[in-house]
Amino acid sequence: VNLETLSLSDNTLIAGTIPSFTTLTRLETLLLDNLPSLQEDFVPSFLNLTNLHTLSLRASMRFDRPPNFTHLTNLVSLTLSSNALVGDIPDYSYLSKLESLSLDSNMLTGTVPSWIEAATTLSICDLRDNFLCGPFPSTICTTLCSCEIQNCLSTTSLALRATSQALRAVTSTAMHSTTSTNAVYASSTNALHSSTTSGVHSATTSALYSTTSTALNS
Repeated sequence: VNLETLSLSDNTLIAGTIPSFTTLTRLETLLLDNLPSLQEDFVPSFLNLTNLHTLSLRASMRFDRPPNFTHLTNLVSLTLSSNALVGDIPDYSYLSKLESLSLDSNMLTGTVPSWIEAATTLSICDLRDNFLCGPFPSTICTTLCSCEIQNCLSTTSLALRATSQALRAVTSTAMHSTTSTNAVYASSTNALHSSTTSGVHSATTSALYSTTSTALNS
């Protein structure tokens, strides 16, 4: 079969398991976006397509871990957006020709791995709308032509960072004041809310109250 491009995207009639692609050895572009009725075992059906250059699985996968694409060494573009994927960003450093990687709108956690910064071919990386934390590589925006990172830091991470800033702002007062815990806590939370627009979890505010109380009683 000489088919080089196949798109089954946005097709509500496709359900169950996609037939095997093993005979489509010349396939270079495979688009399987927005197929809500697929089963989770469809990925192995194209893992032998070593000539595949473009693979898009936006909002179609039925498992929560990013799959391995070890045999797809010619991939240039990989899209796994909007699949509710969890865990760390997978190590796709073995995809040595990868130029575009889209992992946006998932639930990925952890830090941005060093292989993304070190990838010599990668020029586009979309990490928007995940729950990443930790320091963002300072040179990544100079090594990539396009790097989308809006809303990629977790709310907890932002809240904790803001909490730290708020506590530093009131520590001196708390340590040397006879003001009640409630009053200092109120001052802390005012500083906290002014330093973040992402909101604060109740656990974070409870920790802030506890820390303030401890500082006052020291």
